[in-house]
Amino acid sequence: MFLRKGHGLILLLSCTIPAFFIKRGAWLQHRASTLALWIMFVMTVPTFADRIAPVPTTHNPKAFFAVSLIALLANAALFIYQFRKIVKNRLNPLKAEIYSETASYRHVLTDSL
Repeated sequence: MFLRKGHGLILLLSCTIPAFFIKRGAWLQHRASTLALWIMFVMTVPTFADRIAPVPTTHNPKAFFAVSLIALLANAALFIYQFRKIVKNRLNPLKAEIYSETASYRHVLTDSL
């Protein structure tokens, strides 16, 4: 019973405690590591996750197709947008920032300094 209600809390604490006591300011890095380990475990032993946190899913092919189509179209639109931006500004995406002229990029850059 504790695992069913407390596994989310345990996952959050496993990255919050190191962020405060081992390496300050690295919460996001610790969170990514704990989530990666959790997903690797769940993918290896899926019956464990089904027992502690069952998630009912739809098996409607039309719903799967609709969500997949939306995701495919969004990814294609982003690819086209980035490709046009790279060609238009003659950027090397491996060396140059693609969004450096946007206001949100400048805002994040000034906040991090």
